[in-house]
Parts: sequence; structure tokens; C-alpha cells
Amino acid sequence: MEKRSDGKLRILHLRDIMNGCDGVERAITMAELLSLLGDRGVFAERKSVYEDLKLLRRYGMKIGRTCRGRYSRYYQEK
Repeated sequence: MEKRSDGKLRILHLRDIMNGCDGVERAITMAELLSLLGDRGVFAERKSVYEDLKLLRRYGMKIGRTCRGRYSRYYQEK
């Protein structure tokens, strides 16, 4: 069974990942976000990451969403 990561640490890792996704051309899917978090040893559920993205927006990060094909992609607006 996977250990769930601390939410505070998860949101910091998510912020770092989103800082590397600047602009629509570097947008990433939720599956890619979860994979990148997993590479950092942070295991999260999709719904938790959606909530974290909302919190980052409230904090002031400009996180955009675009739909290419079937999946939404997330990026940090320039």
C-alpha cells in the first residue's frame, strides 16, 4: 500500500513543477503531473491535486488550463 504524502509538502512540489511549465506549449496533463510528483516520492490522488491547483491560484499563481484533444493540460501563464 502506498503511503500518502503530506499535503503541505505536496503543494510545494506541485508549485515547483508548475514553475517549469510556463506557457501553453509546455502544458502538462494531470497524469503527467501525478507522474512527476511520484518521481519526487510524493504520491497523491487526482482530486487532491485539483484542490492544490485551486489553492495555488488563490495564492496568486496564474495557472491556466487548455484542452487539447481529450485531456486538459495545465500550465503557468507568462
